[in-house]
Amino acid sequence: MLSDEVINLTTPLILCGEEWVEGMHAATTTRLDDDMLFYLQSRGVPLRDAKRLIIESRFSPVVDMIANEDIKNRVTKSMGERLDALSVL
Repeated sequence: MLSDEVINLTTPLILCGEEWVEGMHAATTTRLDDDMLFYLQSRGVPLRDAKRLIIESRFSPVVDMIANEDIKNRVTKSMGERLDALSVL
């Protein structure tokens, strides 16, 4: 998401013989959306904060499913520390 040098080589593949199957994408490995970044910046959000906001929003649905508040807080803190350390933000 944060590097112009990363190339996504994933290919969708269904390994199922069933006819009635529902599927959803489990992950997103794309670059940050320039339109979304522009939208946030046009409303006064600095670029670094806009990138961080988008990244955190992609993780929040999963983090929100953690029932144990202590674990949820530790995951959130760890994610924040890792994002703080990124120089590409």
